[in-house]
Amino acid sequence: MNAEFGTSFTGRDPAACRVVEPVPRERQYRAIACHAGQSSDNPVLWRRLELLGDREYLRILE
Repeated sequence: MNAEFGTSFTGRDPAACRVVEPVPRERQYRAIACHAGQSSDNPVLWRRLELLGDREYLRILE
């Protein structure tokens, strides 16, 4: 995403995430639709969701 959008996001290696869960995106898409003014012209949001697919990668902080 950084190369595509000229951003400087830092993330985690998916292998370092102890929890990988399948998630249905429909509810998230409905929530995004409620805030169309913030999201309709946000290609970074849509690309992030596209790259994640139907999974969320979570770290547990101890």
